Amino acid sequence: MGPWSTRASGQLTVELWARSAENRNWAALFSAGTSNGGEDQSPAGNEADYIQVIPQNGANGRIRATAHRANVGDEGFVDYSSAMSTSQTTQVVAVFDQ
Repeated sequence: MGPWSTRASGQLTVELWARSAENRNWAALFSAGTSNGGEDQSPAGNEADYIQVIPQNGANGRIRATAHRANVGDEGFVDYSSAMSTSQTTQVVAVFDQ
């Protein structure tokens, strides 16, 4: 399977090999999605569909994989035990299954 693949509707695996030159809170390593407002429009409230891999989240400073489906509840996320390394390449695999 390549760097990303789909198995069935609502399922996606993303595999990345990366090193962060500098970790900044909420800077996304990988981000994909849409908004109901269209391109270049910030969605209001609960209207965004997205998946993201974040090297250092602002809540606890750890790698975070996160997803949200528009108008369907809260964002779901999983945090790793640390931030992404700034000195070594890190393999990050995130499995999204809605």
